[in-house]
Amino acid sequence: MRLPAHARLLGSFLTASLFLLTACGGGVLAGDGGDDDDTPGVDGRPPAADGSIDDGGVTVVDARTDAPTDAPTDAPTDANTMLSVCATGAPYATIGAAVAAAPAGATITICAGTYAERLVVTKPLTFVGAGDTSTTLDAGRAGSAIDLSGAGLTISGLTITRGRSATQGGGIKCTNAALTITASRFVDNRAEGGGGGIGGSGCTVALDGVRFDDNEGVEYGGAIYLASSTGAVVNCDLDANSADYGGAMYLLEGDVDIRGSRFTTNHSRVRGGALYQSSSSAVEHSVFHQNTSGWTGGAVHVNQHAPTFHASQFTHNRADWEGGAFYLHQTQAVLTDNTISHNRCFDDGGALRIFESSARLERNVISNNVSEDGDGGAFKNSHVASTFIDNMILDNWALGAGGGAELDNCSSVLRGGVVSGNHASIGGGIHVMLWPWNGGVIEDVRIVGNDAHRGGGIYFENSWTLNTVRRVIISGNEANYGGGVYTRGTPLRMSNSIVTGNDAGVVGGGFYVHSSYAYPWRRPCPCPPIDPAAEVNFTVVHGNTARQGAAAVWVNAPNIAFRNSIFSGHTGNAVMVAEHTVPPPPMSPPGTPPTVVQTPAPGWYYNDTYPATFSGMGDPTGQDGNIARDPDFANPAELDFRLQAGSPCIDAAEPAMTDLDGTRADQGFYGGPLAPGSGN
Repeated sequence: MRLPAHARLLGSFLTASLFLLTACGGGVLAGDGGDDDDTPGVDGRPPAADGSIDDGGVTVVDARTDAPTDAPTDAPTDANTMLSVCATGAPYATIGAAVAAAPAGATITICAGTYAERLVVTKPLTFVGAGDTSTTLDAGRAGSAIDLSGAGLTISGLTITRGRSATQGGGIKCTNAALTITASRFVDNRAEGGGGGIGGSGCTVALDGVRFDDNEGVEYGGAIYLASSTGAVVNCDLDANSADYGGAMYLLEGDVDIRGSRFTTNHSRVRGGALYQSSSSAVEHSVFHQNTSGWTGGAVHVNQHAPTFHASQFTHNRADWEGGAFYLHQTQAVLTDNTISHNRCFDDGGALRIFESSARLERNVISNNVSEDGDGGAFKNSHVASTFIDNMILDNWALGAGGGAELDNCSSVLRGGVVSGNHASIGGGIHVMLWPWNGGVIEDVRIVGNDAHRGGGIYFENSWTLNTVRRVIISGNEANYGGGVYTRGTPLRMSNSIVTGNDAGVVGGGFYVHSSYAYPWRRPCPCPPIDPAAEVNFTVVHGNTARQGAAAVWVNAPNIAFRNSIFSGHTGNAVMVAEHTVPPPPMSPPGTPPTVVQTPAPGWYYNDTYPATFSGMGDPTGQDGNIARDPDFANPAELDFRLQAGSPCIDAAEPAMTDLDGTRADQGFYGGPLAPGSGN
């Protein structure tokens, strides 16, 4: 039998212990371990004269009492002594007897067999079993298998089963102690107050290579509940555990990191299918697969604090309400370099529901997640600004809004990365609404190949403050209305962007600009402004299509201006201005019909429109710096919209605007002070 490293360090005692382990045969000790139902053993029985408690046939030994009668009279007293436990042929027939006799710091080697005991440990000890498939401590559902307090306990090669606690820690209850476990297993333990396998408060834990199977934490942490504790859970497997909160693990305060571990098929009845995280500890290089939650956070529910999740996989998890993989609540959580894929929820956030949190997500791949009846196929963020950097948001699906990203009432930052292949009813790639604060920005993002009924690439609606968009490529998206961009009731500021190759089944291949008068607020509220000023600047709108016209821009809202931009490569009408409907004033008599009015022409300044095809407004060519000439792009088929030498769009923007080299600004993507390379 191979002993762990800490046992091998015991020098001259190793030979003697191996000899005793070889001599001892396996066996099942006296006592059937209690009834097979969930009824605890007999309560209230007085201890026997030897300090043990007869509780349903399970021997309980408290190390604070005298040794039981089966302890030899010449029990060792020196620290670092090794004691051996076997059913026959060894100095001790029960673990409890060895615990009672052992001096502080002793190592107890345990032969193969099942030991129907419950232990109380209050001094530093080491238990070395013959392997987790060979040596079993069976508490018979009569109490915690091990009650550890105020001391250090090291365990290896042991299975702990059928522990049951009315408070925390069915397998091990740890109080203000140090607990180290390797190569062991916890199976079929239960704790009413949390931690079916291990329940700890104020403990230092080091778990490495431990399995937790089919444990029940009832309220908190099916396998593990740790409060105000420190340490690490490394290379562990947690499978098919359950609890109300944290199907596998519940972390409250403290700092317990998780590394290289696997959480599979765990279930929470309320929050956090695998992990309920209410601390700032880290999760790294771990796998969360096929966990489920009856409410939020199919894999993980984070409550407050600032935990980190790095280089881990969150796959095929499900929440019955929100957050297929994650629910982040009032937290500053940081997620970097994770794979979050094939998760599902019923309502919002197929992969992540981010609520009242200033989270940071960077370099994650978020793909193939589903919001079955809500918003945010990849994620929904609301009420506090979060930051999203260089994420890959791919092939997600939402029935409602935001097939990729739903940015609701948050003024978040979305910078870099790709949003591609996502689907929703509105905002196939991204949906933005009700931004209340300054500072929200979407920049340097590729929004490619998404689809929706309205706003195939991105949909903006009803914000109080600027929606700033710059250096964004919106390409190959599809929708009935607004193949590339749909905007309504939004103070949009888009600059140095490319809107190309998008398709509208009805109108508005590139842009669909809709009046918010058609969507009046019906209840008293601090409402966003109706048709606030919007502007598109230094943008290329090229080669978009629309079945019923307006391949480049369809407008029925006032107060939008297009400046220093290039509109090219379209067939049919490039720009169409339509009527819009104004509802009757709030105090109008019942039945008052709405008013249909012609929309004012959008502001059109220093643009190149080629060919110059306009409907519902006059041709502005030759006025306000507008031209109608081939812009002579380098290679638009490869999204290379640089202007070749001699292009009429060079030095053709507003005279007051300059390029980065200080010359008069060019029209289009590379013109003006915010062009690529500006760093702004």
